[in-house]
This record gives sequence, C-alpha cells and structure tokens, in this order.
Amino acid sequence: MFEVAPVSSTYGEDTYKFTRSGIQSHEYKLDLKTDEFAFSSKGFWTIRVVEVTDANQCQAAKMAESKRAGQDDKSVLIEVAETADIASVSTRQDYCIGEKVEFLLQGSPPWTVSYDFNGESAQAAVTSAEFSRIAERRGVLEIKSVAHQQNQCRRDINARISHDMVKTIHDLPSVRISEGTHFVEDLREGNQAEIILHLQGVPPFSFTYQRSEPVDTHARPKVLETNTVSGILQDKYSIWAAVEGTWSVTWLQDRWCQVSLDYQSGAATPLGKSRLAIQNDAHSA
Repeated sequence: MFEVAPVSSTYGEDTYKFTRSGIQSHEYKLDLKTDEFAFSSKGFWTIRVVEVTDANQCQAAKMAESKRAGQDDKSVLIEVAETADIASVSTRQDYCIGEKVEFLLQGSPPWTVSYDFNGESAQAAVTSAEFSRIAERRGVLEIKSVAHQQNQCRRDINARISHDMVKTIHDLPSVRISEGTHFVEDLREGNQAEIILHLQGVPPFSFTYQRSEPVDTHARPKVLETNTVSGILQDKYSIWAAVEGTWSVTWLQDRWCQVSLDYQSGAATPLGKSRLAIQNDAHSA
C-alpha cells in the first residue's frame, strides 16, 4: 500500500492511499493515472510505502507517523510545480497593424513561449506574467506551447480547441484621392467637379471627409463642412463638388481596422494622399 500526501497537511488530511497487488519483481515503479490521482496543490508532497505483504502473507512493520516527510528509505519527497499555462487578455481574434497582442502567463517564472507567425516558428523567454507582441505586419500569430524554465511542465496548445490562441493581423485601410495628386482645378460657376476616392482594404468602408477653405488663399483654413459616408462596398467612391475648397479624408475604416488621417498634410503615415483642392475659376484669372 502506498500513501501520497502534501507535507504541509495534518496527518490524515488530504492523504490518498493506493494498493497494488501481484507485483512480481523486487523493484516497482508506481504509476498513477490522471483519472486515479491528481495533485491538488503545488508544493512539497511525500510518497511513502505504508504496508508491504509478500507471498507468505508476511507483513512489514508500519512506519511511524513522525517519519512521513521523506526522512527514511520508505518515503520520497517531491516538489509539485504549477503547470505552465497561457490565456489571451482579449477574446478578439482580429487585430490591426500597430496594435499590441497581449497574453497572460500562469505558473512560475521564467517561461518559454513558442509561437508561429506566418508559418515561421519562434521562441521567447519571458520573466514577467505578461507576454505581448506588437503587430508590425499582417499575418497569423499562433501560440504553440508554454513551459517553465528548461521546458518543464510544458503545455501544448491545440489551436482547434483554443481559438483565442490564434490572432489574425490585418493591414490598415488606405485612400487615394484623384490618383493621389494635390492640384487646383478651375471650377466655373454652375459646374461640378468629380472627386474620386480610391479605397484599399476589406469592405465595407466608412470614411469622414471635410471641406475647408482653400489652402492657397488662407494661411489657416477653416473647416466649412464635415460629412461621413458608411456602408461602401466598392473600392471607388465619387463626391461631386460645386463649390471651391480643399477636400480631405480625415477618418477611414474598413471591415477590420480604422485610421485617422492628418488633414493638414493630406496623408496618414502608411497611407496615400487624402486631400484635393478645388478652386473657382475666378481665382485663376
């Protein structure tokens, strides 16, 4: 008969006993299946032999209770560590370039996190309880495993079950106005100018545009109107203008991501030109 118990418990509490019979050799390896026994807490535990009976029904003397903490040749002292684990901070599966993808680590530091990005494998040594990556380019980030130091107590991740361990990184949407040029077009009274927006990303698109005073005639142009258009399913959209001004896209969103654009310069960092100036014919005379 074997006995397994945590060292810190009072004798008899949290004590588990197991009987093995039919042992045919003088050496025996105790194998406890997970459905038979599982350590309930981390820390030091003892495994000891409390009773042995041979084929002649002779029984060994029971061991004294005071020697149950690995103090003799009938017991062994083991340390049980908390299993390494990882959890996503967010339930989101889709991210945009520039965002931080965060995970929380469980267990004892340091950890080793194994992951794939676009099919390329990598490992990261982590000393704090947070593991994160900045989404620098589009692709798929998949957590493969997490382990304690020296790959102990490793937990392999099954992406088919743990869907929150797979994150998809999407490109930011972009916009170009009239082929990306900044120009002044003569607009005669009663006529209209077509402002063509070329949208790049995954529809549906939404965007906000403004009309401000012409930059060529005002040092600090004032915003004259602001409009938002939503639910655009095509990659091209036209705005018809009958008045002069500078037309700028200031905010853009596709199915996955959104960006704010610098209307003064007409561009956001990764995006194309987003401003068009239209001037009445009278100004060019």
